[in-house]
Amino acid sequence: MANDQRIGIIGAAGRMGQMNIRQVTETEGCIIAGATEGPGNPALGKDAGELAGVGALGVALTDDAAAMIANVDAVIDFTVPEATVETARLAAQAGAALIAGTTGLTPEQEEEIVKAARHIPVVRAANMSVGVTLLAALTEQVASTLGIDYDIEMSGGLKSMLFGGEGIFLATLSGTGSVWIQSLPFNRLLDRIVAAMPVPGSKNDKDD
Repeated sequence: MANDQRIGIIGAAGRMGQMNIRQVTETEGCIIAGATEGPGNPALGKDAGELAGVGALGVALTDDAAAMIANVDAVIDFTVPEATVETARLAAQAGAALIAGTTGLTPEQEEEIVKAARHIPVVRAANMSVGVTLLAALTEQVASTLGIDYDIEMSGGLKSMLFGGEGIFLATLSGTGSVWIQSLPFNRLLDRIVAAMPVPGSKNDKDD
């Protein structure tokens, strides 16, 4: 429909990329408008919806991320640090919102995401699972609001994080005050983001 938010997917042929395609197609008010993969990927030219098992969407995978991002309202990237930093740069140039769930970014790479967030809406979380999002948000919000001491410890190994769906962080906090917790699963978080985004218009409108 005319007012649907146009969403682009980076790394669309991967496991997380396909999951994001399925999630977007299930989210009211959103459509897949672009999808990319790296040069030489065998999925290039294939339909994004067919790869994700949701049926043909009429969106073929391309390796031109810049052109794709320039044609969407928001881009989702759950790939690798170097690619996500480039996605953030391109999204900032194009005025497209960014949802980044990539893990393993260095402090310098995280700073590049912060720079992009000065120009565009950015949702950044290394793990979108309910437990991790809740505990990480708890720690960050308490620490930033109250200025208290905190310590974070990972519990469990890579197997539980990758295949169990929950990478757990144990947070030790001290202090008093109000705590705001973001514990929404990815589908509901995406719904909230869509509701808060402006009605699609010209790219110039996004700069106002």
